[in-house]
Amino acid sequence: MLFKDFLWQDFLLMAVVMALLWYLLVWLLFYRKPSTGASTPLAHHWQAQVDELADGLMGGSVPEPGTAVVAADDFGFAVLEKEEQLGLVADVQQDIREACAQLEADLAGKEVFLERFTAIIANYAIPEGLKESLGEFVREHAPFFIEQEELERIGL
Repeated sequence: MLFKDFLWQDFLLMAVVMALLWYLLVWLLFYRKPSTGASTPLAHHWQAQVDELADGLMGGSVPEPGTAVVAADDFGFAVLEKEEQLGLVADVQQDIREACAQLEADLAGKEVFLERFTAIIANYAIPEGLKESLGEFVREHAPFFIEQEELERIGL
């Protein structure tokens, strides 16, 4: 039999029959409810020794040490003190640069610089941890050599 002997109606009829058989097979294999006769499991010798767990096979998960479940209202973001200190350092450094530039332009001496620097330090509350770095900054930018004793005398 050749393909030219088949009519379109025969082909479509066969396609519909095959599709119906396919869907019937899929329904029988996957969507049928199991029969009630085979619903009791077979008895096993170890079945009496197994405890039934309430939270499933493994139980509940244990949180990491130091963690807790909190509501969204129970936490927030704090303002870091270090950011404020970094802004403070930048302001003090800018004032020192301006003072050094003014002293170089006026050809003023070390005593004038130390007086002006004492006024700059009085304007800011500088934490103890930042005083050493500011002392190094002053030594680098001052137009003359400043000793450690002079820095300690003015508060650094």
